[in-house]
Amino acid sequence: MISFWVDEAHDFGIRNYLEGRGRAVREQFTVQYYERLAQTIEVSAGPQIFSGLDQLGPAGRLAVGEIYDQLGRLQPGVPLLNDPRRCLLRPALLKLLADRGLNSFRAYDVADAEQVIRFPVFVREAHRHDGSLTRLLGSQAELRRALTSLRIRGYRQAQLLIIEYCDTSDRKGIFRKYAAFKVGDAIVPAHMIAGRRWELRSEACERSLEFIQEDLGYIEENPHQDWLRVVFDLAGIDYGRIDYGMSREGPQAWEVNLNPTMGRGVSQSRRRMTPEAAAIFDRAREASHSQVRSALVALDPEAGNGRLSLRLEPSLLAEMARESARGRHRSTTLSLLHRLYRSPMGSPFRFLLGQLFPLG
Repeated sequence: MISFWVDEAHDFGIRNYLEGRGRAVREQFTVQYYERLAQTIEVSAGPQIFSGLDQLGPAGRLAVGEIYDQLGRLQPGVPLLNDPRRCLLRPALLKLLADRGLNSFRAYDVADAEQVIRFPVFVREAHRHDGSLTRLLGSQAELRRALTSLRIRGYRQAQLLIIEYCDTSDRKGIFRKYAAFKVGDAIVPAHMIAGRRWELRSEACERSLEFIQEDLGYIEENPHQDWLRVVFDLAGIDYGRIDYGMSREGPQAWEVNLNPTMGRGVSQSRRRMTPEAAAIFDRAREASHSQVRSALVALDPEAGNGRLSLRLEPSLLAEMARESARGRHRSTTLSLLHRLYRSPMGSPFRFLLGQLFPLG
């Protein structure tokens, strides 16, 4: 039995997977929730996947570390994926990759904004996966205005990350975003999407026959496997999905998602494909997902059962509860501010803020 650990607000990825692409391995999975940790915990014996560590605070990751250690002592040799003390979260990973020369761009904490000398840059949340919060910013003055605007909108300094823009377009102005999973020892290409926007999203990419065939070739050939393994190893990540591009300097890592979506429903873009393109698209998706399923099964070849009992210190659980409460409060406050900002009542404020402190 494979235990998949996740926070309740972000369990849609594993739920959708087990109801869809992962239905064939559903009986080998059980889902464990970080919010339900207690002084005594009963878990299924077998491999453990600790996902979404970037959504936990320091106390939460410390609690997961205690669980990791106890499981290692109780069942030595059984795979435990993502040690929270080794996994580098996005800010630390991007800084390390730049220092090692594996990325040609740098990331900065907001506290170090004055150190930024290479422009353009953009600002995004440090630990979420919603993309850029700003347009490309071309100077220190624009960066300062954008950071002020984000603070007024409710973002805290520690939530934000400044990232140098890295141009990965080809001679025709086409950008490509690649994605690959790591599941235990396996590196599995997930997809390649292409389009004319520097910030690529699946829903806005181009779905021509040429790009769909390129996507299939990427999945079948796994051309960046050696580089991907180096990045995952440096990051200390055993389970996750890396998003990256290709510049003239070579592969460039954007982030590693520790709780990736592993299969969506039929998209509107697929419905608009020609039958030939749709058939190749389906072949590419199945080629990737069959490798993911095989990698998951390889974690637990005997599909054994049994229960293990773990214990956590009450003081650690109390600190984790306080941390979670603070996180929920910040999230609720930010959501309220965003709703107010977008409401009709917020129209004058939006106009004034947009004039004084534009985000783009």
